[in-house]
Amino acid sequence: MTELVSSLAELGLSKQEATVYVAALQTGFGSISTIAKKAGIKRPTAYYIIDELIKKNLISRAPKGKRTFYVAEHPNTLLANLRAQEDRLMSQLPLLESMLNSAGNKPRIRFYEGKEGIKAMYAEVFSTHQKLLAIGSMQDISKHFSENECAEWFKLLSDKGGKIYDLVDDAPATRKYAKAAYRKGHGPLKYLPKDFKLGTDTIITGNKVALISYSALIGVLIENDEIAQTQRQMFEFMWKHL
Repeated sequence: MTELVSSLAELGLSKQEATVYVAALQTGFGSISTIAKKAGIKRPTAYYIIDELIKKNLISRAPKGKRTFYVAEHPNTLLANLRAQEDRLMSQLPLLESMLNSAGNKPRIRFYEGKEGIKAMYAEVFSTHQKLLAIGSMQDISKHFSENECAEWFKLLSDKGGKIYDLVDDAPATRKYAKAAYRKGHGPLKYLPKDFKLGTDTIITGNKVALISYSALIGVLIENDEIAQTQRQMFEFMWKHL
């Protein structure tokens, strides 16, 4: 029952609406009291929820004498409602696309917070078949992510057929990273000068530039052709002169 209610909730009903609709289906032809008891909610709440379900054509009133009973509509109505929503969305799609196009070359910027947020950002940028350019400190990364977590990102890169070019700080954790089994065969690595201090990590791939601050545990992902190209040229200049 819980799984069914959860599935209905994913289709646009609230949890209470899904619970009452299922209770009405099981009741067949019932009063407010009967449906409320079956759903495990109070009568005043049941009145409100049933009114909402009537608006969605999922329950109908069935007067009988001086009393009013309620009947759940066939579950096919759920499918009809979804199709109607899809039709409404399709009718608005040209307008939404025009808004996207009007943005022109404005960068798309997304922010990620905390370990899980940064982990999700890494998963996105490593899921590429293109060349991935990275400037970073394994000293910082190793404080927050295990070798197994790092290996997962490299598996994504391997599955897509991508390569990584690393410019990294010369630190013990980075030397260990360079020899790690999951790192081997994925692309070349060069060490930055010992006096080169990194405040953030940078990853460039395609039209994306990812910036990560481990002191604040915040990531920023920028999608823009010009910004990515500028960062790529700066990386290639550094790579050439090391």
